[in-house]
Amino acid sequence: MRCSSSLSSSSPEPSSMSSWQTHTSIPESPVTWRRRVMSSSSSSSSAAISAACAFPSTRHCAGTDIATASWQELWHRGVWLAQLWRKCWSSLRRVFRGLLSILRRLKQSPEQEVRLLFLGLDNAGKTTLLKQLAAEDISHITPTQGFNIKSVQSSGFKLNVWDIGGQRKIRPYWRNYFEDTDVLIYVIDSSDRKRFEETSLELAELLEEEKLAAVPLLIFANKQDLVTASPASELAESLSLHTIRDRMWQVQACSAVTAEGVQDGMTWVCRNITLRKK
Repeated sequence: MRCSSSLSSSSPEPSSMSSWQTHTSIPESPVTWRRRVMSSSSSSSSAAISAACAFPSTRHCAGTDIATASWQELWHRGVWLAQLWRKCWSSLRRVFRGLLSILRRLKQSPEQEVRLLFLGLDNAGKTTLLKQLAAEDISHITPTQGFNIKSVQSSGFKLNVWDIGGQRKIRPYWRNYFEDTDVLIYVIDSSDRKRFEETSLELAELLEEEKLAAVPLLIFANKQDLVTASPASELAESLSLHTIRDRMWQVQACSAVTAEGVQDGMTWVCRNITLRKK
C-alpha cells in the first residue's frame, strides 16, 4: 500500500507587507510597533525592519509627552516660549517706563517748598495773619510764647510759615530760625506810633544778619482797619526803607482781621520767590 503525503508550505512574499503598512495611520507607541513587526515573522526581510524603524513622526500621535516629541516639535515649542518671553518683557518695560515717567513728573512738579519767617514785635498781629493765611478761626488768639508753624498753598508754592514770638525776652532767639529763610516778613502794628522807633531798631538789626543777606523783605503794615493806623507810605518813611539797597522790599498795607491786603502781599512774595529761584 502506497501512501503519499504532500507537504506544502508558502512563505509570505514581500508584497504581503502592504497588509501592515495600512496600519501606519493608527496611533501607536514606537516600542509596541517594533515588537509587533519583529514577532510577525522571523523571516521578515531587511526592508520590513527598515520600515519598522521608519516609524512615523510622533506629531501624529495624540497624548505624547516631551520625552517622545520630535526635535521639530521641541524646536517649535522653544521658539514659542522665546516669543512669549519677549512679549512679557516688552510689557514689563512699558510698565516700568510709565512709572518712571510719573515719578519724573512728580519730581519736576511746579510746587516748591518755601520757608517764610514771620517776625515783629509782640502784639503786632503775626499769629492773626498766619491764621488768616491758613483760613483758620481768628476769634481766639493768644500771645505766641514760642513759635507756630503753618503750611499754606499759594500760586504753586508750599509756603512753610514760621511765626516766632515777639516778646522782648524771646527776640534774642530769633537768630535760631534764620537758616534757609526764603522771604522775611516783618509785621508792624501801624496803629501803635509809640513803638515805631523800637520796631525800626529791631528791623535794622535783622537786615544786618549774615544769614538773612539778600533775603527779600515784605513789611505788613497791619491793623489798617483802625482809624489811628498810619498809612504805608508814612511807615516806610519812618523806617527809612529807602536806604535799603541789598534786597528787594515791599510795604503792604493790610488788616489781619478783615484780610484786606493780605493776599496782595503773598502775591508779591510768590513773584519774588520765582525771580530768586531762577
